[in-house]
Amino acid sequence: MKSEGVGFSWCPICKHWVPAKYLIAEYDHVDDVLIRMCYNCAHQLGDTELPTFEHKDFRYDPTFEWVRCPFCGTKSENTHEIERNTYQCGNPQCGKKFRRIV
Repeated sequence: MKSEGVGFSWCPICKHWVPAKYLIAEYDHVDDVLIRMCYNCAHQLGDTELPTFEHKDFRYDPTFEWVRCPFCGTKSENTHEIERNTYQCGNPQCGKKFRRIV
């Protein structure tokens, strides 16, 4: 995402778009996962050496990582991945399984 010449990245912890220069993305070889968070979230978890910054409210999007069901069109936090790229809709009226092409 680009805006005003500054790159932005999504922080999955606070669910804000933050300037890319304030995002940490480190691979944890022990747990075999990629850890992503902004400096503010890292600061709240105890890393007080990192500088903090002010979030811009218009960049907040709590549904960014939610998956939209192609059958009912609902974007739900209850939609979950049951296999790799295979999801089950979290809408109780739908509940269908679908594959997500990424």
